[in-house]
Amino acid sequence: MTPQRTLRIALFTGLGYGLLNGLAAVYNGSLWFATVCCYYLLLSLTRLLLLRQKPGAVRQCGWLLLLITAVIGGMSLYALLLERAATYPGHLIYGAAAYTFYAITMASVQLIRWHRKRQAFWWAAKVISLTGALVSLFFLENALLAAFGSGEAWQRPMQLATAGGVFLFSAAMAIWMIVRKDAV
Repeated sequence: MTPQRTLRIALFTGLGYGLLNGLAAVYNGSLWFATVCCYYLLLSLTRLLLLRQKPGAVRQCGWLLLLITAVIGGMSLYALLLERAATYPGHLIYGAAAYTFYAITMASVQLIRWHRKRQAFWWAAKVISLTGALVSLFFLENALLAAFGSGEAWQRPMQLATAGGVFLFSAAMAIWMIVRKDAV
């Protein structure tokens, strides 16, 4: 499978998952699901920008990734500090888990398969996939602990540590995409 095809599949999968969260936001009246929907739609926009391969696309993706990282960081901090974790209705949590495992698998495969490509576009695609997978993992952790956790003392520090790690990684990768010399 070519890198372009992999990026297209990730684009449409992310769009689908974003729209699913949008439906959950409308159905449940949830600001959390609305934010997750916006995150995945904007992440899909970064992939679309990369597919077009226009000059400055990598830098534009970096700025967009930095913006959505700040929004998700703020929303996550709000949810964790006020202890308002998102609860997925019905069997939607299993869909979230399936998407998360798909995203992690595809990001790992992409890193292994195209580790020698030195073009800025493909490095940016790898960064976006890995960042999206890590954010999905953080969202899933919160949802699983809200659904199945027992409120143990270790849960909140673990969630804050995961959120901080994902936020720092995502922000660092966005800045790297912005300042990279070959990010045309």
